[in-house]
Amino acid sequence: VESALKEYDRWGKGTVKECSSRGEDILELYWNGVGWSSFDCKDDPWSAAFISYVMEEAEVRDFPSSAGHARYFSKIRDTTTSCSTNKISKIDSIVKGNLLCLSRTGSKINYEDFSDQIGHCDVVLESANGNLVLVGGNVGDTVEKKTVKISDIKVDPLYIGFISC
Repeated sequence: VESALKEYDRWGKGTVKECSSRGEDILELYWNGVGWSSFDCKDDPWSAAFISYVMEEAEVRDFPSSAGHARYFSKIRDTTTSCSTNKISKIDSIVKGNLLCLSRTGSKINYEDFSDQIGHCDVVLESANGNLVLVGGNVGDTVEKKTVKISDIKVDPLYIGFISC
């Protein structure tokens, strides 16, 4: 959680935009962490690189860093690591530090078939009073924080699962 909050602060709590000079400098750190030496700030989705960076900074040593949410979600789901995936039906057990994952509007991914980098995951900063406070990268061209009701997650078919580490 601390590493996600540090990045939220680095992005000026959502005021620094991805294609600003400051934003591009930050993105370079994220992309280097997943093995990319060049990127287009506008055309390359960077939310998975953000998550990978946050997990590395949090010292989750065996988190499978990736430029795509589908890659790290599937690898964790299919192999034994210190992290595990959970179906969305277990949402009541989500805690801070977990990663909440969903499909993008119109995609057909689900827990068993999370493919084609059309998903998104956010870090859970807090779980209290039936709400989750989340922070994620590449949201509104920056790092944003939002609050979502757990009751809404339970009925929204876009939410597919979460990762615990």
